[in-house]
Amino acid sequence: MPHIASGAGTGAGANAGATLRPMPPSPPAAPATPAPAAPAPKSVQIKIDPSKIVIPNPVIADPTPGTVMIQVGQAPDPHREKDLSIAGQIADQALNGYFFFAAWGALFLALTYAAAVRAAEREAAGYRAAARDAELRALRYQVNPHFLFNTLNSLSTLILKDHRDEAEKMILNLSTFFRTSLTADPTEDVVLAEEIRLQRLYLDIEAVRFPERLIVEISVPQALANACVPCLILQPLVENAIKYGVSRAKRPVTVKISAREDSHGLVLSVEDDGDPLGDDDKLHGTSVGLKNVSDRLKARFGDEAACRYGPLANGGFGVTLFMPLIRNGL
Repeated sequence: MPHIASGAGTGAGANAGATLRPMPPSPPAAPATPAPAAPAPKSVQIKIDPSKIVIPNPVIADPTPGTVMIQVGQAPDPHREKDLSIAGQIADQALNGYFFFAAWGALFLALTYAAAVRAAEREAAGYRAAARDAELRALRYQVNPHFLFNTLNSLSTLILKDHRDEAEKMILNLSTFFRTSLTADPTEDVVLAEEIRLQRLYLDIEAVRFPERLIVEISVPQALANACVPCLILQPLVENAIKYGVSRAKRPVTVKISAREDSHGLVLSVEDDGDPLGDDDKLHGTSVGLKNVSDRLKARFGDEAACRYGPLANGGFGVTLFMPLIRNGL
């Protein structure tokens, strides 16, 4: 491209004397040197020992300078977290309400079942008490017909022998005995003093039959007078002593009634020193009265009472009753 050169001068002459001359060509531009290539990055391998990874509890929410945190997975979305938190609260409330009503339902069922069980237990206890009372009444009334039968036989004998005074005395004692015994509740206990009084009435009746052969000894401490015993529990034992001890003997026989207290409770004994019993009498003769007494004790006291009997070393027969010591009014 031609260049225009201007010389020094002034005015129009100077402009007229200007000449055009070509400019020397510019040297060719040097070729561009390519930039050196960046070195390829070196791969770095980091080995992490899982046993040395410590997850703080609670998790660090605001890391301090120098704390390295590694995020696994995508970055949390605050809107999604808000939606999930609302759904979680609704789910928690629904779950809590479910467990609340379930707990109340279970409690209601448990209380209802417990009430039904208690009602069934009370009903069963009432049935057991009624059965026990019926059994006691039945056992109690087994005594009176047997005793009445023997007494009427004795009365008939006295009348046949024309022993009017003895017969009259026996009738009065018999009426007093039955009036006193039948007015008592068979399911209730009586104090030992009253039981001994009833047995004295019975023995007075039998003394009319055996005025020369019957000897009575009663040994009851005053401290045990208010001890409670089943009504007429001694009557079958005294009756057996009369029937198998006194009536069979040709000599005077002593019938002894005693009471004492030991470490287990109250102990009552009825003994006679009559002739030894034969095998048939041991097996059959006294079994009715003894079984009656044993059944009554079991019905009244359960396993806390016992009845032991057998021949005595010096002859005769003895029965011992063991029962809890229950005092009247205590």
